[in-house]
Amino acid sequence: MEETVKKIYEIGFLLESAEHAEIIKKALLQAGASITEESPVTERELAYTIKKKNRAFFGFIVFSAVTESMAGLESQLRMEANVIRFLITVRQLPSARRSERERRPQEKIKPAESTVLSNEDLAQRLEEILK
Repeated sequence: MEETVKKIYEIGFLLESAEHAEIIKKALLQAGASITEESPVTERELAYTIKKKNRAFFGFIVFSAVTESMAGLESQLRMEANVIRFLITVRQLPSARRSERERRPQEKIKPAESTVLSNEDLAQRLEEILK
């Protein structure tokens, strides 16, 4: 029997009104996701116009779900007229990010040794280079 592995995702969304946050929750539950964290939906002024709107309601939800259900969830949310925009990302644990950094080899740069040359030595070196 194959065991399904759930990943932790985060969805950020812009809605036409705060009441439409239920659309997102309903779509998540239909996709078999379990909601672990939820932010309050707040009205924000947009940096630029999206779908002829200057203001929208922003929120995010952290949830866990099976990877296979994400395609269906995305297509369902794209069909919703009240959802202005959304983005689903895989949430990485801080320890995973740290261990990735530790795996990269760190190259220490040594400062170049400075040697003081007299004008005569400098002229001699220039002549050698130009030969």
